[in-house]
Amino acid sequence: MSGPRVLTFANQKGGVGKTTTVACLGAALAEAGRRVLLVDLDPQACLTFSVGLDPDAIEVSLYEVMLGLVDPRAVVVGHRGRAGPAAGVDRPGRVRGAAAACAGP
Repeated sequence: MSGPRVLTFANQKGGVGKTTTVACLGAALAEAGRRVLLVDLDPQACLTFSVGLDPDAIEVSLYEVMLGLVDPRAVVVGHRGRAGPAAGVDRPGRVRGAAAACAGP
């Protein structure tokens, strides 16, 4: 059994399909039964918006995690939008503005 795999999509240029690729690939992997963690580091929070969350309604994000103000699990939104450690990394979920999302069985 292998450990987690990390896929990163980055490009300086905008409009090249990074967000669309990540959202579609994440959805396809989750649908195939894989555990998925999506991380939205874009200040515009387009991935967050793409998965159905309102970035303006986000109370805590990776910004606070990077400053060391909150535990990283606090920004994970799991199944049906539940936040925090209870969501875990093994439940279906969505992204939290400039944050992280879990999906999968």
